[in-house]
Amino acid sequence: MRGQRFMSIVVHALLGTMQFLLGARIVCKLFSASDANFVQWVYRVTDPLVSPFNSYFPETLVGGIFVLELGAIFAIILYTVLGLVLLRLVSRPETD
Repeated sequence: MRGQRFMSIVVHALLGTMQFLLGARIVCKLFSASDANFVQWVYRVTDPLVSPFNSYFPETLVGGIFVLELGAIFAIILYTVLGLVLLRLVSRPETD
């Protein structure tokens, strides 16, 4: 039981961190932010999470001003669903 609780906390922490970083990436891309060190760090950290989807979901210009990164949006949805499935598996009651 204690192991399940620990794994649940770890999965929640990882999932929340990924959601936060991908959300920050989406907002930074939306406003074309790229100069700040934090923004560049967010792009570097999240590139491996988003790159598998960029060829299928290209960036879209909205209103001639904003950049909507559909690959990052799809990534946050997919990783959230996978995280919830993993949480369900981790929190299953043990059967003997």
